[in-house]
Amino acid sequence: MERSFLADYFEDELEEREPEEQYIIFSLGDTECAAKVESVREIERMLEVTRVPRTPVWVEGITNLRGNIVTVVDLRSFMGMAHATPSRASRIIVSRAGEVVMGLLVDRVSEIRYLRPSAIRSPGADLGGGLAPYLRGIYQLDGRLLSVIDIGKVLLCDKMRDLSTSD
Repeated sequence: MERSFLADYFEDELEEREPEEQYIIFSLGDTECAAKVESVREIERMLEVTRVPRTPVWVEGITNLRGNIVTVVDLRSFMGMAHATPSRASRIIVSRAGEVVMGLLVDRVSEIRYLRPSAIRSPGADLGGGLAPYLRGIYQLDGRLLSVIDIGKVLLCDKMRDLSTSD
């Protein structure tokens, strides 16, 4: 059977199209962020969190998630932003990197989208603040700028390792 011109054209288009990766879009204050869904185990509404003495200010505490004790970190405070009291829109993004599982408290989760990795741009040298060490880059989506965060870098950084080894 002979192939049509359209069949060949669309096959070429599909082969040239870059695969997209799935990202969760969330907010930390006025900053919209994105992180790969593959590092997210689940998204929870705000749970009851028990404060733990002698922990950094950005540690909200621990929570029982279906029989597993999970440390909850206020990602906003961790990134050096002003602390905000959790609201009804706040979510805990339970994430994993290697053997580390942690709940990351964010102000809001808005959507899950497919993004093209090649469209993630370098943030530039002038980016300061607490996001910079964990940033993969900037992505423009529907006229908005998303800070693309590497959750693995967050969970495996020295500050988090110090937290998991402290007495």
